[in-house]
Amino acid sequence: MEKLLRIFFPFFLLFPLLAAGCLQKPYYPGRDYGELKIRLVLAEEAAVTAPVGAAGTTTAINIEKILIQLSHGKGKLTHAQEIPYVPDQPMEASFSSLYPGKWQVTAEAYEERFVVLYCSREVTIEPGSSNTAELYLTTAPGFLDFTFDGSEFPGFGTEVTGGKLYAYLNPKNNQSTSFPLTREGDRLTGLIKLPAGTFQVRVVIPQISTKEYESPYYTVHIFPGRTVELTVGPYEELIIEGTIDFPPEKPGQLILSQEEPDEAGSVTIHLSWAEVSVADLGGYRLYRTNAEGRFVHLAEVDPHTRAYTDTVAPGAYYDGRVGYAVSSFDLGGNESLWSEPVYLDKPGENSQ
Repeated sequence: MEKLLRIFFPFFLLFPLLAAGCLQKPYYPGRDYGELKIRLVLAEEAAVTAPVGAAGTTTAINIEKILIQLSHGKGKLTHAQEIPYVPDQPMEASFSSLYPGKWQVTAEAYEERFVVLYCSREVTIEPGSSNTAELYLTTAPGFLDFTFDGSEFPGFGTEVTGGKLYAYLNPKNNQSTSFPLTREGDRLTGLIKLPAGTFQVRVVIPQISTKEYESPYYTVHIFPGRTVELTVGPYEELIIEGTIDFPPEKPGQLILSQEEPDEAGSVTIHLSWAEVSVADLGGYRLYRTNAEGRFVHLAEVDPHTRAYTDTVAPGAYYDGRVGYAVSSFDLGGNESLWSEPVYLDKPGENSQ
């Protein structure tokens, strides 16, 4: 017996170490769980101290509740807490007995059943630690429920098997983001997640034996947490109109006037629009159609300027006309919807 004990005694010493190595990670023997206090910051309130990209507005959003959720290990461990929204007051939530490791923290602010403000970040909980994290709530994205009706499209189903929707998210450049469209019977459909705001989109449909179909540009207004529907066909254009229920408002009364063409055929156009009364108004942005008929960023002016002069070269018109729109933006970087577009015909284009 004594001989057997001498043989197996080293294994008894190693067993606790080997067993600890087999425990599910992360695991900290002899350590305590951690605690986390969360402080919610509305982005407009924290405009001076918030990191770059944390921008939003809450002045006209009727927030009813805020839901905070914590998840760990691909959702295997979860915690949730609902807190009331209190304007102009600190909003905090505390969680205890948190397993050490990385937690995904998500906060969602609800107006009715829609998520209008949102933030998500990762927080690392050390064993036995007490932690505080700030979440900067920003405007939540919305959704575009897009449908292309191909019932009158020649060869749909044989020549056409799919398509893409291109969204121009930044009017200051010519870059687009593509989203796949799935064929369902005689339709192409897609539920597309987009940031809140006004954008232009177009659908492109490859065909087997002919040139790909490129639609006109469609203007869509995306609402925080909402789903906006847009249905188009091959020969018609549908523009969704609406207003987002938070400031700044879109400028109205956009008026255009033009002078006689100069010797080179260029035309000077004068623009003016109505004032937008917002305490933190940052200025106005102007948009003009390019040679393809799509609105692109033209200029940005300060909040005290409500007029602009533009020069249009002969080759800048699309289909014999040029269009303009104007928007307003606040100091937090939030942009209004665009105004109703106004068009001017190319001089001499309709003189026949």
